[in-house]
Order: sequence, then structure tokens, then C-alpha cells
Amino acid sequence: MFRAVFTRRLDKLEAVAARERAEDGFDPEKSRRSERVMAHVYRLLETRGRAAAVDDRAAAQMAAQG
Repeated sequence: MFRAVFTRRLDKLEAVAARERAEDGFDPEKSRRSERVMAHVYRLLETRGRAAAVDDRAAAQMAAQG
């Protein structure tokens, strides 16, 4: 079951990435930055729950990673 869900999710992410690359004015660095931001968001939600906020420590980690 996990494998099926994982495969569907991966297919969806690949379709989104392909659509983004096809857009006029696609900026790979902006895309990478957006991915890093979303990774931080999910990490904060996972570790701190729905009430997560960006504190000084989290902000410093984000800044260190661009």
C-alpha cells in the first residue's frame, strides 16, 4: 500500500515540476528556493504541530540554508 501511494505522489510531483519548467520565464533558482521553503514549513509542522511559528532558531536555520 505504501509503495502505491508513494508512486502516485511521486508521479504527481514529477508532473508539477514538468509543468513548472515549461512555463515562460522559468527560474530554476527560484524553484529550488521554493522547494527549500516548503521543506522548512513541513519540518516545522512535523516537529511543532499546527501552531508552529518561525522563531529565531528556525529563522537562523532557514537563513543558513538560503
